[in-house]
Amino acid sequence: LSMFLDVIASSAQGQVESLVMSAVAVGFVCLTSSPPSCLKQSSPSVVVDLGIQVLRHTFHQHPFVRMSILDRLTTALRQHVSSSSSIDKINNLVPPPPIHVFILAPVKLLATLVDTCLLDLDPPLLDRVRDLIDHLPAFPLHVATPILAALGPLLRQKIPLRNALVLTMRKAMFKRDVAPRTVGVVGLCAVLECAMHANNARPIYLTQRRTSTTNTTPILFSASQQGGLQMSQSILDSHDVDQGNVVSVFRQFASLFRKALACQRQVRQVLYRQCKTMTKQCPALRGVVLDLLGPHLQTYVEPNEALSPPLYLTEVDDVPLLLDAVVACEHGDAVGSVLERLKHVDMEDFELDKTCDAVVPGSPTHQRANDVFH
Repeated sequence: LSMFLDVIASSAQGQVESLVMSAVAVGFVCLTSSPPSCLKQSSPSVVVDLGIQVLRHTFHQHPFVRMSILDRLTTALRQHVSSSSSIDKINNLVPPPPIHVFILAPVKLLATLVDTCLLDLDPPLLDRVRDLIDHLPAFPLHVATPILAALGPLLRQKIPLRNALVLTMRKAMFKRDVAPRTVGVVGLCAVLECAMHANNARPIYLTQRRTSTTNTTPILFSASQQGGLQMSQSILDSHDVDQGNVVSVFRQFASLFRKALACQRQVRQVLYRQCKTMTKQCPALRGVVLDLLGPHLQTYVEPNEALSPPLYLTEVDDVPLLLDAVVACEHGDAVGSVLERLKHVDMEDFELDKTCDAVVPGSPTHQRANDVFH
């Protein structure tokens, strides 16, 4: 109530700047605060949408407040990720709304600003976006993925931001923890999506330095970042990547994807899902995806066709997801014989006892049956 009273008082006194700042404060309250549990389930989404519209119009109409909105947006993202209070608020609502209503509300605002206010993003604001990209590996995958989707239109337009994303994702792949590695895989696939959306033949260098003939907006990089960009530049320029040549871009990232195959199981799961999605979106990738995953699948295939089962199911890898990704490549020679042999297996071949109850959650038989049926 005090915020609305401040808005009324400011408008009466002609204090435009104070009025606009009050509107921003009201917008973020709608964006980040949960309503009482007595309200309907749809109410949180309605309140969030109200806050987004207030902030969107304010961002577009008043340039002096744009930096503040972006700063508060990134702060809200970090607070939601690191604070358990956000989860507690969600769990206390009856019935609970979808988790993204509160956790991903700032991401929805970011997507709205990128989609509707792209021309309002000047160089200082793009620097803020670049800072957000630098912090992506610190976010959980379920937050980093929609952030990358929200930034998609901007990444396709601004080569320096895409450069920063490539550099950040390369670094993430060399971290030891699962979370940054999974974000690294998804981030590299986001760069591939940028190549998929390319509509002209002008060369695109994913980590190119800005030249005098480049029309893109410059982004300031620190000395260490400039050194990293030059290192990546020398690697990528040797391949002479053409704009829209998704296969060429994939091959440049192939060494990082092969590294992901040697990482933790969760990292490989993300890679398998991403490969399946990309081959569905761009059939031209089927060959290079098969070159990547085919040899890895062969390590789980029984070479002697007279023996069963034809596939080894292990706890260290998700073979069903791997097989699904390879099947998506629609190359009969790669998996045809394996699929044919699977038609003739029995439960005992996978060490499943027909007399056991395989529907008890948590039991070894249940987990083993899940792997087989998947």
